[in-house]
Amino acid sequence: MIFLDQSDFEKYLVSVSGDFNPPLTTALDLQAYVAKVAQYGSIIAEQTPEQPSSGNIIGIIAGYFNNPDQGFSFITMFHVRREWRGGGVNNKIFHERERFSVGRGFCFLGVVG
Repeated sequence: MIFLDQSDFEKYLVSVSGDFNPPLTTALDLQAYVAKVAQYGSIIAEQTPEQPSSGNIIGIIAGYFNNPDQGFSFITMFHVRREWRGGGVNNKIFHERERFSVGRGFCFLGVVG
């Protein structure tokens, strides 16, 4: 597991844009979205096991920590590349996000839809 910076997060989203309907590159202002997540949250990523580097991201979970008074952390993006689905990557990334949220004092984890 690694934490992605703003640039690597944006590159990942562009590379998987077609997995979404409509594609992310046409559905939202990616630069503004990525900047907001980078400012108010975090992006946790899983890499290919054989060649870990920021260019080999196989899945991400991104969310906000912008409601500390009420203890809410929000997931705003959760994605695993198609070829890696079904192998437990989702669970691994989700549980890492859970641990990270609790470690920062958040007791509720919600999904932004």
